[in-house]
Amino acid sequence: GAARAVAHALATAGAHVEVANRTEAAGEALCQAVAEAVPGARISPHSFPEALPSLARQCDLVVNATSLGLHDGDALPWAAGAHFRPEQIAYDLVYRAKGPAEDPDAPTPFLALAAGAGATTIGGLGMLVQQGARAFELWTGLPAPIDVMTAAVCAGQSA
Repeated sequence: GAARAVAHALATAGAHVEVANRTEAAGEALCQAVAEAVPGARISPHSFPEALPSLARQCDLVVNATSLGLHDGDALPWAAGAHFRPEQIAYDLVYRAKGPAEDPDAPTPFLALAAGAGATTIGGLGMLVQQGARAFELWTGLPAPIDVMTAAVCAGQSA
């Protein structure tokens, strides 16, 4: 679901979207759904993880929409020293209030790899807050206290 939302938003914004999916049929279905919903969308499916090195080299934004990195010890889908660069943005939709026990503020392995290559990194906590805010508004009909929600999430990070 998150990958579909990201692909749809990027296609709507006019970006050329490359989708790497573990299941070829699922990747093709995602691309087809976005292409049908967004006239003129430029979106292409690719195999995961085989296409990641070449895609990461050419893309300005690399988004991890898998759950890899959610749990301590999750492996990366490609080798260390992968193809990130300083001009890129790496966005991990995984949100962890805490990192591994030995380093509670550690980024996900995906973000650590991207940061090591000089890419700008964004973690998924902001997305978590926005999801919660939208749910709050739908359930209560009231505006969400986003500042309070953000402060609570950030306090949980350092707790």
